[in-house]
Amino acid sequence: MDHVKFEEKPAALSARTALPTDITLLLRCHAEGCFLAAEVLPAIVALREARNREDRLGALAYLEGRWSQAQLQALATDSCFDALRAVSQPSPLAQRAWRYYRAVRNLRDRARRELEAAQSR
Repeated sequence: MDHVKFEEKPAALSARTALPTDITLLLRCHAEGCFLAAEVLPAIVALREARNREDRLGALAYLEGRWSQAQLQALATDSCFDALRAVSQPSPLAQRAWRYYRAVRNLRDRARRELEAAQSR
């Protein structure tokens, strides 16, 4: 039986390379924004629209898990923002990353306000 020998990847390809900080922030903002829009905000709506105690408790339990995950994502996004701010020569893409970051922060703040309002009902 013939054995096929696979060549190993060159070290440059197999080594994990870091993305530029502006791209990293854009990706983190996109991930956090999508998570907030797809998971957290619909869960807040479900909590707000719950008709009885059982539905409300279920929605609240689900939302608690989603909100915890959202907080972890927020920390990761904020960390990427801090890393980009520390760059001495930001790229032209950095301006877009900062604008996207502000938009995600606004969405995060909106989710927090809506969560507080839904919990107070």
